Formats: sequence, C-alpha cells, structure tokens
Amino acid sequence: MLPDALVAHRAARIMSGMLRRGFTTVRNVGGATEGLRLALAERLFQGPRLFLCGKALSQTGGHCDFRGRHDDRDASVYGSRLGSLGRLVDSVDAVRRACREEIKGRADFINEVMASGGVASPTDPIDFLGFSRAELEAAVEEAAMAQTYVAAHL
Repeated sequence: MLPDALVAHRAARIMSGMLRRGFTTVRNVGGATEGLRLALAERLFQGPRLFLCGKALSQTGGHCDFRGRHDDRDASVYGSRLGSLGRLVDSVDAVRRACREEIKGRADFINEVMASGGVASPTDPIDFLGFSRAELEAAVEEAAMAQTYVAAHL
C-alpha cells in the first residue's frame, strides 16, 4: 500500500541490483507491470530483460488478499496498485476477464494463479485450495487462446 512513486523507485534499485549480480533475464510471477519494461526500454534505469505475467490471480481470502479478517476495504484496491502482487477474482467470468486484461497489458504468460494458500497472507492456511476446477480451466483456456501458459503457486 505504498505510494506508486516510491514503489517505482524501489523497483529501479532492485532491478539494477539484479543486473549487477549477473541476472540478465528475469521471469516475474506477480506484481511487475509493463511500465517497468517500458522504463527499461527508455533507459530510465538498468535492469534485466523481463518476462511478465502482470498481477497474480487470487481469490477473496486467498494468498494475494492481504486484508485481515476484519478489514472490509474493497478488494479492487489491489488490482491497480503498482506494488500489489495480485488481484482478486471470484468466479469463472472474473478469471477470464482478468486473464484477458493482463494479456491486453502485454503479459508474456498468464498470471501466477494462487492455487493454494501461503504463509504470508492472513486468512488462508497453506493447504487451502482456493480456485474451483472451472476457474482454473478458464485460466488455462485463456492462456491457450493467447498461445501462452499459466504459472501456478502451490
């Protein structure tokens, strides 16, 4: 929830550090945006070549939902934040739309699908299965139509 300008400057420092450590290509599986790739192309800072998925996909209460149990802020707060790892989608139609929007935004592959829980988010145990079979199939179908693939977090 940091200001976008601060996130951008920190990203530039992180990416420059990656390059100095010898990483010439990086596959980002959640959070980085086309804006970083454009900034690299304009030589605003140095960094590795990026393969991006845009925002990861999660569900309400899932691994990209960092709201606590009693935090009732609208879930859309995550989708547009520069430093946000992912966006929340809760139906087959929402998964399809999110995949299409990320592809439109020049994602190289479909967003890391948060298919299980994790230790960093407050309301989903690590063995929690968050997406239905139909939702996962929708993401895979959208990837196939765009001639790319889906990355999953398990």
